[in-house]
Amino acid sequence: MDEQEMLVTAVRDLNERSLFACMERLAKEKTDSLLVMKWLQQGMDEVGKLYEQGDYFIADLIVAGILFKKAIAYLPPATPIKKRDDPLGRIVIGVMKGDIHDVGKDIVIQTLEYGGFEVIDLGVDVNDQAFVAAVEQYHPDFLMLCGLMSFSVQEMQKTIDRLKNRNLFGSCSVVVGGGCMDYLTSQEVGADYYSETPIGNLKYCIKVMEDKKHD
Repeated sequence: MDEQEMLVTAVRDLNERSLFACMERLAKEKTDSLLVMKWLQQGMDEVGKLYEQGDYFIADLIVAGILFKKAIAYLPPATPIKKRDDPLGRIVIGVMKGDIHDVGKDIVIQTLEYGGFEVIDLGVDVNDQAFVAAVEQYHPDFLMLCGLMSFSVQEMQKTIDRLKNRNLFGSCSVVVGGGCMDYLTSQEVGADYYSETPIGNLKYCIKVMEDKKHD
């Protein structure tokens, strides 16, 4: 069993001892951090599948999220998290109104902060007015809308519509994600981007900010 498989298995099985042992070895070997993040996400994907099958419960998702956060601490940060004076960009993120599932959001935040972005977390059960108010207040480069429940799609649409009504749509890139979303649905609600993984979101944000430098 190679390091990737051991790491993915440790996350999937919620095996704290095995997970941290893997992270220590990878850190000593100076394995590429984004690659390790990708493997961690693969493990989280396996946890999600077990939850969908009824083998895991909400408590297991919470434990997996906690382990993910602890595992990231083993990686040498690309930039000092929350301490840099020149973040790559600013992101506002929150879970849609009526939805209180925040494990996925928190993992996305950890990934984005690790990558050097300033992240403003609005929390869970956030309505469209609050999202728009945050865009007006913080002037972010990205607005990330998260949701697990199916009704979150409608709330995302309401938020995007409100941004358009306030002439704010286009002032930042709107990114959607979570169990309620797929690529086709993201296009239907008018989002700028959708990714199944936190790493995908991070790479997109980095690319957008790099493109802005050349404009």
